[in-house]
Amino acid sequence: MTKHEDDDEEEEEEEEEEEDDAEDEGYDEGDDDDDYQSHKADDESATSNDEHEGATHPLQSILDSLESHIAELQEKQRELMERKEEREWRQRQYVDHEFGMHLSMRSFASDR
Repeated sequence: MTKHEDDDEEEEEEEEEEEDDAEDEGYDEGDDDDDYQSHKADDESATSNDEHEGATHPLQSILDSLESHIAELQEKQRELMERKEEREWRQRQYVDHEFGMHLSMRSFASDR
C-alpha cells in the first residue's frame, strides 16, 4: 500500500465516522417512546395522587379523634378558668366586706 492509498483509507474512515455522528445528532426513533413513557408515568402519578387525596390515610381517624379530644380539653380549660376567676372575685368581695365591717366596728368602738 502506498502512502497515497493510506491517506485515502483514513479519509474514508473519517467520513464514515462523521456520517455516524450526524446520524446520532439527528432524529432518534426511540425519542418518541421515551417521551410517551414519561408522559404516561406523569399521568399515572397524577391519577394516583388524585386517588390518594380521595382515600383517607389509616391514621386519619386517630388524628381526627385527637383533634376532637383537644377541642374538648380546651373547652374544659376555658370553663375552669372562668370558675377560677369567679371564685377569686367572690373571695375579694368577701374580704372587702369583712374588712370593711371590721374597720367600721373599730371606728365605732374608737368613737366611744
